[in-house]
Amino acid sequence: MLPYVSLDVDNDGINETAKNEDGKVSNGYEVYEDPNMNSVGLPLDGDLDGMTDWLVDASNNGIYDLYWDPDDGILTNVSSKGYKYFIDTDNDSYFDLIYDTSTKSSYHVVSFDVDNDENQEVGMDVNLDGSYDSYTDSDGSSYLFVKMDGDSDGKTDFLIKLRNGSYVYWDPDDMYVSSCGLLDVDNDQQNEVAIDVNKDGLWDWFVDGSKAWLFPNLAIEELQAETRHLVGSEFNLTIKIFNRANTSTETTLHIFLDSELILNDTVELPANDYVNVSVELKLEEEGRHRVKAIIDPYDEILERREDDNQKEMELIAYSTTTTTVTGYGATYVSGTQTNQSTAQNESSAHVTPFSLIVFSSPDVYVNSTEEKELIIKITPK
Repeated sequence: MLPYVSLDVDNDGINETAKNEDGKVSNGYEVYEDPNMNSVGLPLDGDLDGMTDWLVDASNNGIYDLYWDPDDGILTNVSSKGYKYFIDTDNDSYFDLIYDTSTKSSYHVVSFDVDNDENQEVGMDVNLDGSYDSYTDSDGSSYLFVKMDGDSDGKTDFLIKLRNGSYVYWDPDDMYVSSCGLLDVDNDQQNEVAIDVNKDGLWDWFVDGSKAWLFPNLAIEELQAETRHLVGSEFNLTIKIFNRANTSTETTLHIFLDSELILNDTVELPANDYVNVSVELKLEEEGRHRVKAIIDPYDEILERREDDNQKEMELIAYSTTTTTVTGYGATYVSGTQTNQSTAQNESSAHVTPFSLIVFSSPDVYVNSTEEKELIIKITPK
């Protein structure tokens, strides 16, 4: 950092100087000097970078006209109303700081044409913590309806009601506006305000009265069961169901085995949590089957998305297996063991090639090529 910065701040042909008199880089240029004393500087940290900036009374008449940030090389005009000065600290033509000389306090602000009327609305950060606490529309064409933290970043966002009765969502710290709609979310015959926070086309929140709620979304996250089962044996299917909402709800659960509805039940879902529903099943026929679970099958609950309300999986039923091995006219059958069968060549004839017939659906693996013994391991798929 240079020991000083010079600029003709008051436009009188003579440079003013901001000095780093204490030699510390952290606080910037903490001394203001005007050689002919035509102007007066008031120190403040306008851009919250920890370094000294200056409100400058260029005519020495008690009214501040300019803002000078010597470490960033910014000089902008200042407007005032009473003791409050409206300052553009980043030279983007919009004021982003209000300084009150009566209380010696600063308020950071953001300006944005929220209601699309070609006039800037203002959000004010009173605590200088990066979260904007108040909303002002100078022409009265919109007003703050509800404060909320829509994107869960710990900072206040605004639901704004416009003069025409519609709504917009404004995130002042991220500086964007997103759309809203009117929907009867909770089936009370009255519309709530639905909000698409991140502009992805899906509703994220709804506002009922003066309170914001997460937009409901039910999801079947997982089906859990062993995939292979002996015909006629009982096993458990577990359905993990998540309720993304601030309130608990009750809805219908359907379970289909192939095309047959085998369960039509009501489930209670706690707020912003999940439940595991366990169902006992039995496969009566050998082969491949599909089991499907559907939550809210009648679309009674208005949700953020509907494409995650069902999930399905494949199940395989197998039975005891008979294995037949044929070699040059001789046929040998060994038992009904489901995991392994052994066929012995009981004659002196050469037994290759073999033809193998398996009367079931499992895969067959041959793990021996010896001429007089063939071990066949049958593994259900």
